[in-house]
Amino acid sequence: MVRDKKSGLIFWPLVVCIFFLSSVTEGHFPLESNDRRYVEGEVIVKFKGSVLGVQTLIHQQIGAEVRRRLVRSNIELIRLPENLSVYEAVQYYLSHPEVEYAEPNYILSIQKIPADPLYSSQWGLRFISAPEAWDISTCDQEIIVAMIDTGLQITHPDISQNLWQNPDETIDGTDNDGNALVDDIYGWDFVNGDNDPADDHGHGTHIAGIIGAVGNNGIGITGVCWRVKLMPLKILDADGYGTVAGEIQAIMYAIEEGADVINASFGGGSYSNAERDAISMAKEAGVLFVSAAGNGGEDYIGDNIDLFPFYPASYSLENIVSVTANGSSGTLATFANFGATSVDLAAPGVYILSTQLGNSYIEKTGTSMATAFVTGAVALMKSIYPYMDYWQIKEIILRTVDKRMSLNGKVLSEGTLNLQKAAHSLLKPSALQAVQVEQNRVELFWIDNSSSEDGFIVERAPDGEFAEIGRTEAGITFFEDTSVSDGSLYRYRVKSFIEGVGSGEVSEELTVVTPLNPPTELSVLGVGSTEVSIGWVDNSSSEEGYIVERAEGDGGFVLVATLPQNTQQYSDHGLFPSTRYRYRIKAYNTVAGESESVEIEVTTTEKVSSGGGGGCSITRGPVESSKAVSEVLLFLFPLLMLMLKRIITKRVS
Repeated sequence: MVRDKKSGLIFWPLVVCIFFLSSVTEGHFPLESNDRRYVEGEVIVKFKGSVLGVQTLIHQQIGAEVRRRLVRSNIELIRLPENLSVYEAVQYYLSHPEVEYAEPNYILSIQKIPADPLYSSQWGLRFISAPEAWDISTCDQEIIVAMIDTGLQITHPDISQNLWQNPDETIDGTDNDGNALVDDIYGWDFVNGDNDPADDHGHGTHIAGIIGAVGNNGIGITGVCWRVKLMPLKILDADGYGTVAGEIQAIMYAIEEGADVINASFGGGSYSNAERDAISMAKEAGVLFVSAAGNGGEDYIGDNIDLFPFYPASYSLENIVSVTANGSSGTLATFANFGATSVDLAAPGVYILSTQLGNSYIEKTGTSMATAFVTGAVALMKSIYPYMDYWQIKEIILRTVDKRMSLNGKVLSEGTLNLQKAAHSLLKPSALQAVQVEQNRVELFWIDNSSSEDGFIVERAPDGEFAEIGRTEAGITFFEDTSVSDGSLYRYRVKSFIEGVGSGEVSEELTVVTPLNPPTELSVLGVGSTEVSIGWVDNSSSEEGYIVERAEGDGGFVLVATLPQNTQQYSDHGLFPSTRYRYRIKAYNTVAGESESVEIEVTTTEKVSSGGGGGCSITRGPVESSKAVSEVLLFLFPLLMLMLKRIITKRVS
């Protein structure tokens, strides 16, 4: 999802606008669609009443301000402070009973429509929801589509820019790439055995335009893929006939030259072990083989190829996608073959406008045309999900069809191609954030950009590799991690998944540091005139040590000691008697910093002092009174003994 930095209400020229506005339910705003782009730093709030003072107070509590009041109502466009996310703001406003609803300031946009003059006549592209998929990708010229057909008019102005060129070959009369084919710069003609795969029939050129006519170039039509590499491999002659031997050579060529998908808009009724083996080799190379289900017999009525196989579409191979044709209403075309187990899905195949020989355009009908739509869809999916295997892309395309009652029992998926759903199926989540971080709990939130996920996988890496820690159901974009420790650093990422298919691309990583648990129950263990002993409870599992800080009277705190981890008491010496001190303890580590206890106060006791000359003065504190008496007696004892001696001596004399 791309978030726009524009603000306010956005009005676009009238083309085709998609509005994605819905109500808030169950305390959170729905974000199921990837098209739900919204303005950062803004929310829209509607109050139930019109008490301005109450509304103002609610805004002020989070530092928000009213940007604009909308359409003479209680709806307000709110600007948020920088430290508050849209999600947090929506949650805050929904917590107030005065608020009827709160939601992001969603952005409206037009679909990506090509500026090609004949696009409006291409009903098939709109039927498969290609414009909505183009908002994600218009394909990629790194994707190679091998077209095994009647060849291609490589000079057609709507195709030439998307023509594949052999990067390892030059036209110099030699076999530069060592594949035993001289100067195969644009593919190969396996009918005539030369390097010019020119189309002398028209079928291949028509197929090429459906798959990859250059989009948005102001010429003619657009293909399912605006940008792609089309590799023409000619195996069919001017009358539309070819051989299995030629097909096998073409398949091998496509594999060796790195094709991502093969379009096979041809077929027949005979099983061939050699043909099946070649397609199986394509499977081993990870190449999808999109094959036409056929156009029925001489009666122009579609046949059930579960009963009357049509090859290569009827081979039971995982990399074959068998395609039949539907009309503009979504029903099966009368001429199109079908099969509840042999045919995978339907795609547009009636009156399909595409490129033709002589730089022109023509409408044609058949499952060949439908096959080209699916091949284009596979190529576009490869551009969005380049890490996916062939079977994953096939499975997603079949799972995201538009189900149709008329196709129940006719095709395996029971539906027609929907490129929007397929393209959006496992888009990576965005805006991953921690909305609550505590010592032993992290609450995550993200934006759901997928359309067909079964749920989300949450992964965490304290250090080293990521590992799965939990899953959510489809559409649930919250996760609470309660297995964290205090004072620790964690990295998180999220990805959508489809059960039995796999997962999408992971989100951007989020780094979270949990705070340290502070020491508690700080107390005085003992006190004297110059010494104080304190103790506390160690609550942290990750501290590297403790800091003891002391303040005299109302002064500032100063560091008095740094202690090792797991320490729970400290004795402070060299203090002044009868003085008030304040103490606090901080747990610390290099990751989370410090976490401090509450303060305690303690006053040292008075100290015993002595005088001279005519006598002595003793100040006793309640704690040291007995000690003071003993000290006095010890002090007076020699004097008493001297006086007693003098008295005895005087009497004797």
